[in-house]
Amino acid sequence: YFFQGVGNATERITLRSNGGLANFQGNDFNLSDANAKRIIGLTADYTDFVEALDGKYKRFVYRDAPPEAGEIDGVTAQDLELLAPELVGEFAPGLKGVYSHRYQERINSVVPRLIKRIKALEAQ
Repeated sequence: YFFQGVGNATERITLRSNGGLANFQGNDFNLSDANAKRIIGLTADYTDFVEALDGKYKRFVYRDAPPEAGEIDGVTAQDLELLAPELVGEFAPGLKGVYSHRYQERINSVVPRLIKRIKALEAQ
């Protein structure tokens, strides 16, 4: 790591040598300008993946977080790893993390497809 931030003996943030940022909760900002990208195709249909997430979302608090940190809704890395191991990595020794941006992009890619399907059903 280039930088490692630790609080209460728990790793909170790392700036990684591959340019990645791992933090306690996702609040990053990603480059998305069309001028910086070379489009190579359309995304796969992840509808089945999103459907498989049903029942995986949980409400939780981090074990060592202060009460004012509040509750969070999400999936655990272990649950997600069963469906898409490529979206899970090691956050710190003994702790798993989720490549949140890749995960969210899969979910986002399903929304237009579902809207199209809903409109087709409504038109029948």
